[in-house]
Amino acid sequence: MSERNPSLLPPDQLIRGRVYKLKSRNLSYGVWYGKRSFIGVRTKFGSRFLDEEDHWDIDNGTVSEAIDTGYDVPSEISLETQEGLLGWLIQLEETIPNFESGADALKEPEPNGSGSMRA
Repeated sequence: MSERNPSLLPPDQLIRGRVYKLKSRNLSYGVWYGKRSFIGVRTKFGSRFLDEEDHWDIDNGTVSEAIDTGYDVPSEISLETQEGLLGWLIQLEETIPNFESGADALKEPEPNGSGSMRA
């Protein structure tokens, strides 16, 4: 078994509803759901769906790194029902340049002259 990444914050120091760039088995980014797991978009056989992965400190957890992106799930999206979460995360991927690759994930997108964000 691999060693714990010393830079990984313990679960009680993560912010519920915050998006983190992850190092995990199946998720590149995930929303901290609270207590034990992250929820993110997983792609498998061409389908995209929400999936969960547990924090490393939880039994058999697979998330070994979580970098705070500064993005929070809007209050109108319920983490309990997860209604609207998949669409919001996909839209976030499309809004932030290189969101999936992580190259610019922690940089705030710059607005262009029309008032929308540059892709």
